[in-house]
Amino acid sequence: MQGILNFDRNDPDEEKSFQRACKADVVHIVLWDISQDIFRGFRKHGYPDKRLNDLLEGEHGEAICEVLENLEGKFYELLKEYNIEID
Repeated sequence: MQGILNFDRNDPDEEKSFQRACKADVVHIVLWDISQDIFRGFRKHGYPDKRLNDLLEGEHGEAICEVLENLEGKFYELLKEYNIEID
């Protein structure tokens, strides 16, 4: 089975679409990295950056954790809404 994407690269809008299609793998990697480096680090084992861990353990740590939880929820909601699988 084959799939073919066809773009008129002389049309500026289609050229943009072509460039986006060419970068789909990179976008997938970035989304995966966000899920792992930002959200999983927060939930599982902390961050390699000492400054971030210090913020989470500081006086406003509870509020920061709540913000991160909400951002993570929104991130995964958007992935689901647009039917994007990153696993």
